[in-house]
Amino acid sequence: MNCFDQPFHLTPNADINGTYKVGDIHIRFLDLVTMFGMPEESDGYKTSGEWRFTSNSGKVFTIYDWKRTHLYDSSLPSVEEFREHPEAQTFSVGGHEMAGIGDFVRWVTNKAHSLTAFQRRVAYLEYFEGMTTSDAQGVAEVEIREFAEKYPTLVTASLGIVTAHGRTEPI
Repeated sequence: MNCFDQPFHLTPNADINGTYKVGDIHIRFLDLVTMFGMPEESDGYKTSGEWRFTSNSGKVFTIYDWKRTHLYDSSLPSVEEFREHPEAQTFSVGGHEMAGIGDFVRWVTNKAHSLTAFQRRVAYLEYFEGMTTSDAQGVAEVEIREFAEKYPTLVTASLGIVTAHGRTEPI
């Protein structure tokens, strides 16, 4: 069964007892936040947070930052530095079994690839700058419009806007 036949859902209260590391995913923290919100608090020692998911068939998966921050080892980046890092990083994926891990990782990766710059900017402003959703959307729209006016030939649908007849509009 592939990820399109077996969708996954963020399930903060999913029972993760008995799960263990079944794989890894290389992804930006900001993309995870944009798609799923801030992670739930975790043990505060080996992980700083996690997202829990279930499939329609009842499989449970988690994404977490296993031993990636100074909570575990003082030589590693702080939780804030880890989360604000602009590049993709390796996160652990947990589950009760290996079955379905490939579908789950593909599902998350495909969702991340479909994010727009506008969505990422709004999430950043909300979660890292403390703005409300409506304020973050307003700021992001202004920034993108200003960018479009300054660099009209660089504007593409991947930025979350289109230009037509000299105007820019949110998608």
